[in-house]
Parts: sequence; structure tokens; C-alpha cells
Amino acid sequence: MEGQLFYTCSPLFVLLATSMVLMAASLIGYLIGLLSSRRIDDKTEISTVQASVLGMLALLLGFTFGVAFARYDTRRVLAIDEANALGTTFMRAQMLPEPYRTGISRDLRRLTPSVTPAWRWQSRPGTCPSRNPR
Repeated sequence: MEGQLFYTCSPLFVLLATSMVLMAASLIGYLIGLLSSRRIDDKTEISTVQASVLGMLALLLGFTFGVAFARYDTRRVLAIDEANALGTTFMRAQMLPEPYRTGISRDLRRLTPSVTPAWRWQSRPGTCPSRNPR
């Protein structure tokens, strides 16, 4: 079982080991910076910290928008699949004998507005049935 050290350890141990390695690397980098630095003005250090914080913020925003877009796209695909399934069911219901055809078609027409997503009505103001009483 070579190469599977972290899979066999507890998650708490992995967290502590990773934290210790990161802190040690940070301390080593700080000490090397102290030994080899020629005193530069503090404004350069602040701009470096500011750039790194803004870079992390940009990454966070990018990942957030990526996840939000993926969820929206999944929701859109599911809505399209559901609409296609309803259309297929309606067309197959037309192939049934007459007493069943009208009942199933009526039930499908009654079901369709309750399945329609709310965002479709919000995209066209004034078309929502609840806001536009007749």
C-alpha cells in the first residue's frame, strides 16, 4: 500500500500534518527573507500583501461564479428535460383510445402550468398569471 499514506490515516492527523508543514514552510521562508533582505521601504511590502489578498479574492470570486453557473446550467437542463418529457407524454397520450385520451390530455394541461419554472415568468414582466388577473 505504497502511496496511500493519507488514505489510511485519520482526517484529523492529515489536517494537523498539513498545517504543520505549511507553518514550517512559512517560518523557513520568513527566516530566509530576514537573512537575505536589504531593507526596502515598507510600501513595497504592503503592495505585495495587497496584491496577494486581491489575487485570492479573485480566485474566490471565480470559483463562486463557476459553481453558480454550473448550478444554473444544471437547473436549465433539468427544466428542458422535464418539458421534453411532458411533451412526449402528451403526444403518446394522443395515441390512446378516446375515453382515456381526453382525460390524460386534460390532466397534462392542468399539470403543465404548475411545473413551469418561476424564472420563466419573471423574465417577461406582466405575463405571470398571478400578477395579471383576468
